[in-house]
Amino acid sequence: MAYTFIQINTAGAVGTGKVRAFTSDVTAGSLLTCHVRNSDGSNAVTGVSDDVNGAWTQAETKGPDADNNTGELWYFFPAAAGTTTVTVAGSMTDASIRNCPTEFGATASTVLVDSNSQDNGAAGTTLDSGLASNTGTIGDALVVGGGVTGAQVTYTEGGTGSTFVEAQDTPGRVYVQYDLTAAAGNSESIATWSGATESIGIIAIFGVLAGGPVAIPSYHHNTQINRRAR
Repeated sequence: MAYTFIQINTAGAVGTGKVRAFTSDVTAGSLLTCHVRNSDGSNAVTGVSDDVNGAWTQAETKGPDADNNTGELWYFFPAAAGTTTVTVAGSMTDASIRNCPTEFGATASTVLVDSNSQDNGAAGTTLDSGLASNTGTIGDALVVGGGVTGAQVTYTEGGTGSTFVEAQDTPGRVYVQYDLTAAAGNSESIATWSGATESIGIIAIFGVLAGGPVAIPSYHHNTQINRRAR
């Protein structure tokens, strides 16, 4: 089964608030993702969950930046069918959260293969950021990217200049973009730029690994951080 885009909740002020429902019932076996922007620099997101499947897993987080914004990507797989409402947990107010749940059709053995995130550091700065690799995947992979605050995010696959399809694109809020047919074995990267504000870009690769579904270890984020720090 090829990866497919099914739906994203884009109602309201780009997903304002901690609680967002999918506009249509979720299909069994789907991959659910959620890009979150938190503009409260003092209160962190403590979890994401939904009322059908329970707790989700965090793929990436970056921030808070100088403008007190944090960008995060969470996911759940495989989803159960049903009317599904996603909740972002934490002590921040609803107004501090942008919450954009997205549903993709996915293969049965899909895992998070790799992820990365970067902060461009200053308003008006372009950042070519964060390689993530889908080496070891079988067939096409799904790449999900996003930006928060003033960010626009572009995507490059193996240096070919391929561009994400935009699922949600609203300046100053949250960008959600994806590629359903990223070629196996390539490295993927994101580039963010911003106008009046600093911006954060996030990328995650989902696919099927040769030899079966082996999940990324729980220390994945520390590995990423140490690798970038060197």
